Amino acid sequence: MNTSHALSYALVLGAVAALFQQAPARAAECALPDTGSPIITVNPKPFTVPPPSTCTVGGLPGESGGLPGYFLKATRQANITVSGVVVGTLYDRVYCLGTAPTCDSTNTFILATRVRMAATPVNFPARNPNCPLWSGTSNECFEINNFFRNIRGTGPALAASVSYWMGSGSLTGTDPNNSLAEKYLEYTGKTYKGLNQVVPPGASGDRDNGRVMYWADTNIFDPDGVNSVWSPWLFVRQNCPFGGSGDHYAVTDFAIKYWQGGEESQIPTNIQAQAYACKTM
Repeated sequence: MNTSHALSYALVLGAVAALFQQAPARAAECALPDTGSPIITVNPKPFTVPPPSTCTVGGLPGESGGLPGYFLKATRQANITVSGVVVGTLYDRVYCLGTAPTCDSTNTFILATRVRMAATPVNFPARNPNCPLWSGTSNECFEINNFFRNIRGTGPALAASVSYWMGSGSLTGTDPNNSLAEKYLEYTGKTYKGLNQVVPPGASGDRDNGRVMYWADTNIFDPDGVNSVWSPWLFVRQNCPFGGSGDHYAVTDFAIKYWQGGEESQIPTNIQAQAYACKTM
């Protein structure tokens, strides 16, 4: 986050926890554009509080405030590792329309993403005491500026819709289901470019129909003084018709990417890892 706006962000974001104890947001989604500029605006800095209704939902899929008719089909968590150092945890889920344990014949699935950054420091006493030391040349905590997930549509454009939820619990919570995020989803779209690679809304050459991008700062210790330990819950809904009578999704290599774009003095870094993805055949 740009430090020149730190004070205004801190004042605005200080009201977030109280506001989220009010009535939950009405469930809504954003259909990602398949032509023209690939990126849509959600709630960029300086954040609007309470947030605009763009892409917001008020809960997890199938739960109060969330998109109705879904149930949790699969869940996993995995370390986020940079240069051999664990800097956070990925919470990776699949929801589908239907009645547990059976997804219905529409083959409608939601891939859900959430991250919690790690606070436990590596024991380098002269270095940053707030987070794991992931680099030998940078003293800054690893920051995720953009998340990318593989979706169907590497050739022709296929419909995909995005939504997000900030949570309803505590900013210092440990429960991935409802702990409160500090910073909002800023932009989303079908692109494989993020901070310092593209300027929203982007151009046609920035489009990648096989990926969804979420622009949301997540950092255990931000130089601007406004930390964001949790990302929001980030959802993408698609039709996943392949898989026959078996599962229509699988844990897939390189299905998620975390991008640190160098917003302050960090080294621009991308980390690719396994995550759930719809089967493509």
